[in-house]
Amino acid sequence: MAEVINIRLRPPDVDLICINTDGALKGGIAGCGGVFRNDKGEWICGFSKCVGRRSVCVAKLYGNWKVLLWLVIVVSNELSFMLIFKVWFHHFFPEKKVEL
Repeated sequence: MAEVINIRLRPPDVDLICINTDGALKGGIAGCGGVFRNDKGEWICGFSKCVGRRSVCVAKLYGNWKVLLWLVIVVSNELSFMLIFKVWFHHFFPEKKVEL
């Protein structure tokens, strides 16, 4: 009989997000998933995806790829927000300088 080992994921440092992804293969069908957790270990969002008849390696790569795309979208949106904020701030407070 296999030994059962209980594991516990440690939350990230304050104000950081922990991202965990994995892939699996069962009956020739591969899938992947991921979870985003805050610094309290609370679930923020997650995803799962059936990737069809693929290897487990492809499933794991697909899960990581989805996370990378999400990060690119978040970072680009954040940069867009910062640029819009800087323009808005400069319009209403031209005498002040804002560094982002």
